[in-house]
Amino acid sequence: STAGGDEAALRLYYAYRARRPNKVPFRQMQYVEIEHDNLESEILNFCLWCSSTAIPRFFDGNLQPCRESDDGTTKVLVTSTLSKYAGKILLAYGSTPMVESHASKF
Repeated sequence: STAGGDEAALRLYYAYRARRPNKVPFRQMQYVEIEHDNLESEILNFCLWCSSTAIPRFFDGNLQPCRESDDGTTKVLVTSTLSKYAGKILLAYGSTPMVESHASKF
């Protein structure tokens, strides 16, 4: 479902931000972190991180596998899923109070 995908995308983004130095949680971000070209850089860095990190298909907040496949292996997310997650993260930015209060600047 879309809601489940949104939740997983945000959980992945929260995990990414938690691993970055000097990054506050997503919902506590300040506008300065995304003004000008900063949002583009943030999403690009997120995508680069995703492309170089093995992310289990079913993961918890620490990116640990929640369950294994029937054959006992841990499957990882594929590129098409990760690109959809990046799109969901971009959409999530639009619904934050931080962006809503600066909407006229976009």
